[in-house]
Amino acid sequence: MKNTDGGAGRVWLISGCSRGLGRTLAEAVLARGDRLVATARDAQSLEPLRQLAPERVQAHALDVNREDRVQAVVAAAIAAFGRIDVLVNNAGYGLAGAVEEVSDAEARAQFETNVFGALSLTRAVLPQMRAQKSGHILQISSASGFVASPGWGCTTPASSPWRAIPRRWRRKWRRWASASPSSSQARSAPTGPAPPC
Repeated sequence: MKNTDGGAGRVWLISGCSRGLGRTLAEAVLARGDRLVATARDAQSLEPLRQLAPERVQAHALDVNREDRVQAVVAAAIAAFGRIDVLVNNAGYGLAGAVEEVSDAEARAQFETNVFGALSLTRAVLPQMRAQKSGHILQISSASGFVASPGWGCTTPASSPWRAIPRRWRRKWRRWASASPSSSQARSAPTGPAPPC
């Protein structure tokens, strides 16, 4: 499906584009004719995406746990394309194991990436979305945040905030929309059931 906005298409910033859902979504964005800011911890993994449409792709190394990199990538995206229309918080990972089998350090690291990394990226794009009076934020999370699965003792709580946070954002953005013409939305999309252990 090609874009129908008559211009250069939407600007998408997607975290975690090295493989899986992030890569597939990035390829679909480019096939649609939109512009893409693709990120992954290893920028080399993004080279095939950049080669698909060099004039429409910005590829950046990004660890969402590093606030300085988050700010730099968002600034580079705005400098290159002038706006960010869609943020997809896709970077994250599952951590198999019962609660008592997962170390404190492992659980904290997962929360840092899956919760606080996504919040950091969201906070960085919101001023631009407010200024342009439009934007969409899509939070990719594990289905275990919606329905608990055995063997995923820490993935469930690390995904659960994404049931409530987008709802709160939508309520807040409705107030902005009533004050001025805009289109702002936040959604959480579970990726499917966690595999059984």
